[in-house]
Amino acid sequence: MIVINRIFLLIVILSFYLLIPSRVYALDYKNGHFEKIRTDYHLGIPVQFNDGRVFIISDDNIINFDTNTNKFNKIATLNTSIDKHDNTKAIGLIQNKILFIAPLFKEPSEQFEHEIYWLILNDLYKYKSLYFGDKNIKTTRDAWRAYKQLPEIEREKIYLPYLQKDSNLLKKYYDYIEDYKKSMYAQLFDIDSYNFEYTGKLNLRRSNSKKVLLKDGSVLLFGGFVQRDNSIPIGISDSGVSRKASVFEVYNPDTNEFSLIKSPKIFNNINDLYLYNDNLLIVADNRFYLYNLRTNNLRESNCEVNGKTFLQLKNGDIVLVSYVSDKLGNQMILKRYNPEKDAIVELGKLIVPRGSVYLYNMTLLPDGNILVNGGQNIEKSGNFSGDGIYENRTEIFNPETGKSVLIKNMPYKRPGGYSVMLKDGRILFYFDKYACLYVPRK
Repeated sequence: MIVINRIFLLIVILSFYLLIPSRVYALDYKNGHFEKIRTDYHLGIPVQFNDGRVFIISDDNIINFDTNTNKFNKIATLNTSIDKHDNTKAIGLIQNKILFIAPLFKEPSEQFEHEIYWLILNDLYKYKSLYFGDKNIKTTRDAWRAYKQLPEIEREKIYLPYLQKDSNLLKKYYDYIEDYKKSMYAQLFDIDSYNFEYTGKLNLRRSNSKKVLLKDGSVLLFGGFVQRDNSIPIGISDSGVSRKASVFEVYNPDTNEFSLIKSPKIFNNINDLYLYNDNLLIVADNRFYLYNLRTNNLRESNCEVNGKTFLQLKNGDIVLVSYVSDKLGNQMILKRYNPEKDAIVELGKLIVPRGSVYLYNMTLLPDGNILVNGGQNIEKSGNFSGDGIYENRTEIFNPETGKSVLIKNMPYKRPGGYSVMLKDGRILFYFDKYACLYVPRK
């Protein structure tokens, strides 16, 4: 009887595998594993140098990661003239220095908007004809909206007399003014002496720009956001923002100067930027573009890009992920773009549907495979942003075979985070107070 029951149980298990093949996968424990490591610091982005040293640039601090002991320690605090909210603020240079480019983005009236609102609101409406002439203002809300559309110099004439009545607030205001001016100068941090110094002045005040270290050691800036024209009502598109953001800017570490390079095309939606041989590979406006800085020649791809996450392979090709939701379920399809042939081919599908938002991460492994982690568990998450449940399932995708295999879960259910490959082949994943190491198979 016992034998019969065991046979029946085996039949049931085999039937389950055969009937529902898309939902059952064997974990591959031979493809490496994860190890937890402790960190007390907030979300940061790793910066690695040729000698193997790794630094984490968090909101406020520069943190050293000791690759021998797997421990973090703070070595410096960022200056107040660096916008701590800019996630792209730092890039490592060849000269063992970290370049910080993150001008403060909020104008003084925006930085102190809450305090100013309560100080001037009633008088804005009371003296509306003095401030706004014959403009039709019927409520205090109308008056505040009209104030918000004034240029900064005109706003200052209104709010500054009120700030001067509060010595503490006035000091904070003037301190911010000083930092606001200084922030237009990039800063260098020496990883040997731990010292900061100011360097060249930027031509544009923009945030979250793409930064690429060129072969000659200079740094290219592209994309990002510039301050909008306040005279244009909120909700109406300001094309000037996109036009300015698509201007190239190059930092020369030998002269400590920034120079502008006029782009041959105005890009409206810039996704990413890569080096490809002697060219720049730009992903923008649902297209790939090859751009030669020296000749100012731009080649537009014939391939339409519908991916949202990108990864460059060792040969320069780009892997992109397309999210598809159809009758067969949510699928994430990986494709490969070859700039030389200007062609896209489909590679295969990921096992785990990780959502259509930018919460998952792809990391290129030394053997050419791709480790995919993070994202949102769309099967368990609710319809509202606060209902999101993150993924800890991790898989390794082989771009040559188009196959993916699940490996042992990450120790945390978190977004993809940032990753950097260490000299010994391990990969450091850094989250918001969460960190771990992926140790590949020996």
